[in-house]
Amino acid sequence: RIEGALSNLTSKQFQSLEAAVRLGYFDIPRKINSRELASDIGISHSTVLEHIKKGQREILHTLFKE
Repeated sequence: RIEGALSNLTSKQFQSLEAAVRLGYFDIPRKINSRELASDIGISHSTVLEHIKKGQREILHTLFKE
């Protein structure tokens, strides 16, 4: 299911989530905030948040669907 979840992501969703993990966006405490993340990958703040949210939704729905 994990491979399927990742393969369902758009390239932008994958890129945003990969950078978020790599740069510490999901760490506690966070090492980078969403504005810094957006700047690092060269997209707008609202767009990076949208890619992360939709990517997380896709992964979770794929992993936990019955």
